[in-house]
Amino acid sequence: MVSLMRRGLKLRASYVRRIIINLVGMVSLMRRGLKLEGVVRSPHPVGVYDMKLMSSVIVFLFLFCLVGLCLLPLDGFAQTPNAEVDLMNDFPILAPRVKVQQAADFVIALDASGSMRPFWPTVQQALAAFISAIPDGDYLSLITFGTQASYAATPSPINASTRADFVAAAGSLSTPTDQNTDLGRAVEKVLGELNRPSGNRLKFVFCLSDFKHDPSKDSSYSGKMSTADAVWQRLAQRRQNEQQDSILQVFALLLPLGQGVGRDIPLVKTVFHELEPVRVNRSTLLPWFERRKAEIARDKLRLIVASDAQKPPFQVTGIKKRRGKLYATIEPNGHQIVEMVTTSLRMTEANGDENLSSKYKITPLSEPFKFDPKSPVQMAIPLAHINGRQRTLIRSQTSGDITITLEGMQSLAPKNELAKLNLAAEHSFVLRVELPTDMHDGYVPLWLLLTVISLLLVALGLWLYSIRPEYIVGEITVIGQLPRRIAKSEKRKTFLIGSVQPEEGMRIEGAQWSLVIQALRKPRGVHVKMERGSGRLNNQEPITPQKWVKLPQDSQIEAGGKTIRLHLRK
Repeated sequence: MVSLMRRGLKLRASYVRRIIINLVGMVSLMRRGLKLEGVVRSPHPVGVYDMKLMSSVIVFLFLFCLVGLCLLPLDGFAQTPNAEVDLMNDFPILAPRVKVQQAADFVIALDASGSMRPFWPTVQQALAAFISAIPDGDYLSLITFGTQASYAATPSPINASTRADFVAAAGSLSTPTDQNTDLGRAVEKVLGELNRPSGNRLKFVFCLSDFKHDPSKDSSYSGKMSTADAVWQRLAQRRQNEQQDSILQVFALLLPLGQGVGRDIPLVKTVFHELEPVRVNRSTLLPWFERRKAEIARDKLRLIVASDAQKPPFQVTGIKKRRGKLYATIEPNGHQIVEMVTTSLRMTEANGDENLSSKYKITPLSEPFKFDPKSPVQMAIPLAHINGRQRTLIRSQTSGDITITLEGMQSLAPKNELAKLNLAAEHSFVLRVELPTDMHDGYVPLWLLLTVISLLLVALGLWLYSIRPEYIVGEITVIGQLPRRIAKSEKRKTFLIGSVQPEEGMRIEGAQWSLVIQALRKPRGVHVKMERGSGRLNNQEPITPQKWVKLPQDSQIEAGGKTIRLHLRK
């Protein structure tokens, strides 16, 4: 993209050039006594009145053009609405969705070690040019580092006054003399600026150095040349904690200051994984900053769109086991800028805690799952086969935490505008989540088993009750004789009264009749009927040899002129 500032300067230069040409031409015409261009020479000399009129016209035109010239922007067009207009023309879909003019934080870190001396004038010139193009409202921090790291100017938002201060500070930077290059202290200082209170979400970092870590002996980073060292891991964790919601772009400008340039870039990349190395020299440093100056608006757009494109298209809200498979419940995240066309997803790893791992074996599905962006707001997708290591009859619940790693590929739109921003339309993503879950295993739920057992026990009880033996228990009294008590322990099912043997029941002397009291199971209860003769129950129901009559608990039988009273118990 052609620099908007360059456009403005060219426009202003052409404007001045036209003014000068017109003025010279008109003066020449006046002196030669000519009219406007294209007419013939007048045979008469120009009069004094004509000369005064011509002079007035020239002065008027000069003042008019001078006013127009003053109205032209002095700082280039990078800060005017033309930048936004160009973005709207180049990115008609993406640009309206992004607030490209939103403020950003700029952090510039300069290596102030002695090896930078040959480049220092060029660095100052490039820095001043770049600062002049940072939009008003953005925040700038200018840092120098060598043995220590410090501010080259007071960090502040950019406006007309602070811009001049920063440009002056860049021009007055003293020639570097430090004997050390402490990348650790530089990174610490940069992190401090990125984490300033009320900082902007959009952040740019520019670091100029040969990236050869050579700290002083009293530095905590002395001898720490491995990315695995605790000091670098602490910085990486600090960045992760402090900048997890930021959109960050980091440039490492590698200056050719001798052999081993960029040797310790991996140390810085441990903290800033998005770091982009750029090799520059004395002739390309200024043009690189000129290009960055011209593309600030596009850089902001690219950084915001890239951050949105790299987001996973959904979030996992739950994990469940169902019918031998592990399912994840997902909800679309919804890209705010780019559009998701398709997404494929597969699980590459699943690890349960000790409680889950001892009971279940998880095998990821081989085929990826195709996620349709038009799917419902919430849906369950299969991820893996899950089998219990020991199957049991009774279903049980096992609770624990499970960690899954999901890898996927999403196709995004609009592809042509993403290509203009040098962004891929196909984006891979990795999503690692840890969630609590409840696993159920076994064939029969415990509540169902208990219910079945209870029903079986009830049925057994009813059956046993239905087949229980029936006994005659109570007291039988024949008026005029002693009563006969029958205990349950006798287990007596039959009792005879009348002309019977004593062991059969109650013998009544001279009786020509006999009746039978019988405990029956069907129909259940104590019944009576006559063996010989006839009788009446409670002076109402006749008793005959042909039919059993059920006895109530308290009853009275009339037979052969005798009265028999019965008091039975269940």
